Amino acid sequence: PMVLDGTCGWGDPMHIRRTVAMAEAAGFAAIEIEDQILPKRAHHHVGVEHMIPLELMVMKLREAVAARRDRDFLIIGRTHGIRASTMDDALRRAEAYHAAGADMLLLTPRSAEDARHVGERLPHPLMYMARAGGMHAIGLSVTEMGATGYRLIVDAMTPVLSAYRALRHCYADLARDMTSTDMSADEGARLHAALNETVGLPE
Repeated sequence: PMVLDGTCGWGDPMHIRRTVAMAEAAGFAAIEIEDQILPKRAHHHVGVEHMIPLELMVMKLREAVAARRDRDFLIIGRTHGIRASTMDDALRRAEAYHAAGADMLLLTPRSAEDARHVGERLPHPLMYMARAGGMHAIGLSVTEMGATGYRLIVDAMTPVLSAYRALRHCYADLARDMTSTDMSADEGARLHAALNETVGLPE
């Protein structure tokens, strides 16, 4: 199952209905909607947060819930309140998002203590988005997170950074003498065959 990062829902509450309908039609199992301003830029990736009023986010989530046709399609309410304002503000927002109909809540705990506090205060299920490198940063195992109420754990960056590291290394090799220190000709042939099978080349 795929979760769509719906950022801010690509619009105001009235636009959320189209966003949810398109996400369902595309085959996603869930959509994550966050309480950031529009137009959405890269601000929170560099530590700058611009949160919308709680009341506006609640309206967005209510419209998302009303728009879905499949009850198994999950609406995930996301807040950056822990790092943008305070833990109390984040919890207050998350409670309101749950009351508005969000099936799952996504906060951004920075430590094991934060994660446990969120798990004790908020209704389950919860979602956790791991930082680069996986679960090391939070200091809790997947099993421990599960016991705290987290049912969906996503690591969006580690695969991207792993690919980036491998590509940098490969291109440095190729730039030096057009050979790969990590891959023999035989292994390259095996990987090529595996790639063709994965993408379904015969079909």
